[in-house]
Amino acid sequence: MRSPSFAVRLISCRAWRHLDSYPSVKFLDPAATLGGPIVRDRLWFFATYENTDSQSRPTLAPTTSKSTSTHYLGKLTWQPAPSWRLTGKWTTDASHAHNADAEYSVAPEANAFYADGGHVYSADASGVLGGHLLWNIGVGINGVFANSYPQSGDFTTPGHVNNTTGASYGNSIGAYYAKADRDEYTTNLTWFADRLAGSHEFKAGYEHNDLTFWSHSFIPPGGPAGGFYYRDRTSDPWYGDGDSSPIPYRMWQETDPGAATSTGKQNTIYLQDAWKLKPNLTIKLGARWDRIAYRNDAGAEIADLHKLQPRLGLAWDATGDARNVVKASWGRFMHPSSTGLPAYASAHYATSYRWNSCSTWQGFTSPEQCQAYAADLGFAWSAGPDRWDPNGWYHDPAAVFGSEPGRVATGLRPAYGDELIVGFEREIAKKTSIEVSYVGKATRSLFDDTCQGNLVGLTVDDPGYCSYYVIANLPGLRRDYHGVVVKLETRATDRMWLLASYTWSKNKGSLNYSYQTGAANDFDICPDTCVNRYGYRLGDRRHRVKLNGYFVLPAKLTLGVDAIWESPFAYTKSTVGPNDGWMFLEPRGSHRGNSNSQLDLSLTYRLNLGKVGVELIGSVVNVLNTEQGLEFPVCEDVNGCGGDYAFGDATAWQNPRRFEVGFRIEF
Repeated sequence: MRSPSFAVRLISCRAWRHLDSYPSVKFLDPAATLGGPIVRDRLWFFATYENTDSQSRPTLAPTTSKSTSTHYLGKLTWQPAPSWRLTGKWTTDASHAHNADAEYSVAPEANAFYADGGHVYSADASGVLGGHLLWNIGVGINGVFANSYPQSGDFTTPGHVNNTTGASYGNSIGAYYAKADRDEYTTNLTWFADRLAGSHEFKAGYEHNDLTFWSHSFIPPGGPAGGFYYRDRTSDPWYGDGDSSPIPYRMWQETDPGAATSTGKQNTIYLQDAWKLKPNLTIKLGARWDRIAYRNDAGAEIADLHKLQPRLGLAWDATGDARNVVKASWGRFMHPSSTGLPAYASAHYATSYRWNSCSTWQGFTSPEQCQAYAADLGFAWSAGPDRWDPNGWYHDPAAVFGSEPGRVATGLRPAYGDELIVGFEREIAKKTSIEVSYVGKATRSLFDDTCQGNLVGLTVDDPGYCSYYVIANLPGLRRDYHGVVVKLETRATDRMWLLASYTWSKNKGSLNYSYQTGAANDFDICPDTCVNRYGYRLGDRRHRVKLNGYFVLPAKLTLGVDAIWESPFAYTKSTVGPNDGWMFLEPRGSHRGNSNSQLDLSLTYRLNLGKVGVELIGSVVNVLNTEQGLEFPVCEDVNGCGGDYAFGDATAWQNPRRFEVGFRIEF
């Protein structure tokens, strides 16, 4: 079977009623698949190709983000004997985005170029070793990369961020180049056994991964002297003069540590048993042990994390006719947050120096005044890289962050999550069922980076407060999720399928991000970034209703439906603190934004031309042209944000109604 496909998506040009500049999206997505036998009943091939070109201009953004991504997949399957099958697979993808940071608060010259991609080469073999025994063995080579740097190619001009408005201008701040490789080796053995107090499916497996990480992150221009960027303020809140122009406030200087390579090894052993105790009762027992160890760029072991993770599941057909089924499972899962550890304990480290504006902080009107002031206190003075403050900058020796390599706390424990799921499904009519389930997740032993002074009672004004950062299991770091889901699924006739669901949930935690350690500045500088951190996380909405399905209509038409309604989202009252950290003025997620809803419809027409099938596709996205604000970003600064946005205002909206057309050919 060969099935190339091609699709083009176009957006309508309707502006929102209340905006001078509306969001826009353009999308082109050709794709093709091809597969079939090479040698009948012995050798098969399968290949896919997809190329996506898209353009997106968020609401009020001065620039348009343009991105391209390409994906290839090739697969060969060989069956040399009835009991053996060998598979080889290759995938690669690459994407790049111009003006990747396009949004209302980012000036054109402050945008970034972003590129990422990766490849996977894998091979595996599976065979039947006897009437009750299966064996599988595999090997894989995986690699990914990610690069980001100023869109302009300007590695000299410092970038600016306005602490009052959140606006970025002047240049993009920072450049980042990274790649990661993983070589994996896996094997598992499955044994089917009967008449052992029921039937069993025993499975045991082993996995080994060799990991390599390379990265180079710096503030342009980089090099031995490092780079600079500015944290500005707006004149009016500082002076009360009615002037909305930015003024110098702080200059940050960061050294360039150069590139670093670190390594890791991961070993996994797992055992499990699907035990069919009775025809209507299956119990699943299992345990998994993971160990992962990292070495930094100097070859020193920085962490050795390991954990045993027991798991239990149950499926009970209560009435023996598959109409009333109870399901339950509990498991412990080692959290993948440790992947960022090597970068934070590198022997090549960046040191940050915080400089204060002579004009804004002290009111000096000449460089000489500030030079004399700095000399009297034993402070350093600098004119800066481009004289943004004509009177210069002074540096308090205590305002040094990361003057020593980052460290991993002794005895660091791996983060883990406990997950409980309990559900009941009942068939209430022909091909129609309803399911009610509870999901509870508790993530514990989370770790994050913090200034070492926070662990020994120092304050931000004490010398050496932040000589280095420490990755530690900080007190109070946790995430908690509780949800109840009700689902109704029906295929009452062969001409329809519907899946409707309602979810009630609470999503709380000390951190918004899920995996990457140190992805935000939470818990860096206390108390600024440590207070009010536990609360409702980004994405928390108490109620969600979804409807998906299709109806087969006369004249070879099929109507597809995709609808959603969500209750108001959570956001946090906050502001930039005295040390440039993001302070929460109330517990995380104490405020609620707007609800959200959207209806999408699609119509397909199937035409058969001999052995060739043609499917014409038309879609209307956001049929009702709703224009609710999105939960991210939203103005969370109590002082307001750039573009005259007040606290709580949405700064991005749903895309307007748009139309998509495409076709698919199969032959």
